[in-house]
Amino acid sequence: MDWLGLNNDHKLLRDDIAGFAKNELEEDVLEFDKEYKFFDSVWKKAAGMGLFGFMLPESVGGADMDAISLALCIEELAVVSPSFAFAVAVQNIGAYAIEKFGGMDNKADIVKDIVKGLKVALCMESICKLKCNDDRTQISGTSGFVVNGDNSKYCLMFASCAERNTYLYLDTADNCEFHKENEIIGMRSAGIGKFEVKPYAISDKNFLQPDEGEIEYLLKICVSAVSTGICAGSYNVAIPYSKERVQFGRPISKFGMVRRMVSEIEENARISRLLTYDAASKFRDGDRLAPYIASVTARDRAMVCGDRAVQVLGGAGYTKDYPAEMYFRDAKTLEALLYSAEEERELIGKIITD
Repeated sequence: MDWLGLNNDHKLLRDDIAGFAKNELEEDVLEFDKEYKFFDSVWKKAAGMGLFGFMLPESVGGADMDAISLALCIEELAVVSPSFAFAVAVQNIGAYAIEKFGGMDNKADIVKDIVKGLKVALCMESICKLKCNDDRTQISGTSGFVVNGDNSKYCLMFASCAERNTYLYLDTADNCEFHKENEIIGMRSAGIGKFEVKPYAISDKNFLQPDEGEIEYLLKICVSAVSTGICAGSYNVAIPYSKERVQFGRPISKFGMVRRMVSEIEENARISRLLTYDAASKFRDGDRLAPYIASVTARDRAMVCGDRAVQVLGGAGYTKDYPAEMYFRDAKTLEALLYSAEEERELIGKIITD
């Protein structure tokens, strides 16, 4: 194994996903980002490659791999399209959560559907109304922002009702209307929007069993992997440009200020990657700290890398001819959709001191 804990199978997987991202996403990523379009045709190909069931057993069509494999996939996709990577991450998280903690009678069929590409959305903040009484629970209202919501079949959202504090499973096809967000800063190809949930009764089987934080930990690892991909993508844009752009008769890569900026990108990418795979390697151990530390650090590093890439490109960095500004916007959107860095560090402090 190398210093990240990657074996030969991991490295082969990384190469395969990197090739898939370059061949299937790279050509259209800037246009799709500009137009808020989802990669529908690529989504079907990703399902055919088995990218939606990394941590699921083979009995439901999964690959029975580890969290490191999932993180590798998400990172390599995010190098080209952070939006698509985030959607794939949500698909894997949803399938994993339902397979492991779901209580519905047709759970296996639902998970198989997700592995085959039927989309599952994840609500990043649940503000629907839940009315609980002795014999039933009713849900209605508008959800918070959801990822992978466009044309989704299923949705997971965190629910708090009476003594329940767990995730709730919804069949969105008949009970929810999706409203796509077309003015979001970044992650424009991740199917972000909100659900308008029609009032309807749900049963105990809609509630997932308590997961002891496992779903949240997996989300943090995936967010860290997306952030690491943004760091790597920023590097891939800034370095070639600095060598090709000539000022005062020599490439700008020869100037000390530019060298310091590309050094920062490399430093931050390595830090982000190390913490991401450290958290992924400890996922099965139930380490509470590692995913939070990886998430807050990697998101911070992604912001720095996106900013430095824009600066290296100068005026060109603000145009949509290069992906530098997309990386920066996507990094900022991750913070908006999740806890802020300050909130997350407070949670880390609570874990340490409790």
